[in-house]
Amino acid sequence: MEARFKSLAIFEFQELFPDDAACLAHLARLTWGTGVPAGGYSVWRHLVHGR
Repeated sequence: MEARFKSLAIFEFQELFPDDAACLAHLARLTWGTGVPAGGYSVWRHLVHGR
C-alpha cells in the first residue's frame, strides 16, 4: 500500500505555512485547483478578511 501523506516536522510545517493566509491559499489550491467556482471567492474573502 502506498503512503498517502508525508510526515512533516513542526519546523517544516511552519516554513510551509508561516501564517493563516498561506494555509488558506494551500487549501484553496487543493479544493479548487487553478480556478475558483462561482461563489467561492466570497467564501475565500470571508475566511481571509473576516467579512
